[in-house]
Amino acid sequence: MNQSKVTEKQLESCIRELIDCGALELLRCLEGNPNDMYIPYMMNDALEYYFILTECTAIGELKTEFPMGTTVETVQGPQGSGLVLRRPDGTLLTLQYQQAQEVRQLYQYHTIGHFWRDGQEQWRQLVYIIGTIYDKWSYIGAESCNTAEQELLPLMTFAPFRYWSPIHEELDFYPDSEEGLDCMALLAKQAGDTAYLSLLCQYQEQHDRDMTERLAKELAKPERRELYRVIWKKLSQAASGYPERDYGIVLNTKIAAERRQVTELLHQYGFQGRYPCFRRDTMQVVAAEEHPFTVFGLEYADFTFRIQFMVSETREPQRIWNAGFFEGTGRIAHSLQELEAIV
Repeated sequence: MNQSKVTEKQLESCIRELIDCGALELLRCLEGNPNDMYIPYMMNDALEYYFILTECTAIGELKTEFPMGTTVETVQGPQGSGLVLRRPDGTLLTLQYQQAQEVRQLYQYHTIGHFWRDGQEQWRQLVYIIGTIYDKWSYIGAESCNTAEQELLPLMTFAPFRYWSPIHEELDFYPDSEEGLDCMALLAKQAGDTAYLSLLCQYQEQHDRDMTERLAKELAKPERRELYRVIWKKLSQAASGYPERDYGIVLNTKIAAERRQVTELLHQYGFQGRYPCFRRDTMQVVAAEEHPFTVFGLEYADFTFRIQFMVSETREPQRIWNAGFFEGTGRIAHSLQELEAIV
């Protein structure tokens, strides 16, 4: 865990950002010191970044809402440092604390899978993960991303890629850029996909909605399997340099046991491979995980670790994982939660 002191001015600036985004939360966490106050700054599958106000006393109305227009001011008193939050309705909240600490920890994320939309889940998973990288780069800076990640994150500025949104809305809040187009062109070249490279040249001249949709739908065709494999492999290598989340002995042991159970059951039913990728004849199974935050007080109460599965079949055995998710006859693919539904 990377933990360091933070100045009152730095803390004040971050709190202003959170208020402007409507995202300021003040939380007590049961597993820590009950007198400490936690302020999440950015929490996602690749990063946990939050502040701890040690021995924090709240004076005033500790309501959860801090609407736009709330002001924040740092003060010094006999009890130590303090923050005064004034809501637009005039209500005040003063936080007195001994020390402000910043906690910033990067984690692996390449086995993450959140499946909110059906169809082309293999691309939606990549969009979700690369969007996660892009977000930590945008908020925290280049120091939060290794070289391999920085080479991939421009994909989020390539509209045909993020067409495969993992959520039930378009991702138009990401910008479009020539760097995104160049990034996809380089990846297509590395994959030997000359057909898609030709389309990218046309796209460079015609950035309209029809051309964007055409290039997006081209990604769903089986001819793009090698391009998908190149991106997936690079992403896995980029993420593997970071540590896994550490939940302590009890939950770490439980997670290891669940992964082992998946492996044993799939092997029992004739699958080969090791976690998280297995195959049997023309069927492929890739395990994808959902991870809670390591500070459970900063997570939704009902959100726990779980394993879901990307299951695909093709007419012939495929060397490329998730090949069955691409369009075409003889391809069957779906994501599901229950292991028993596979075997």
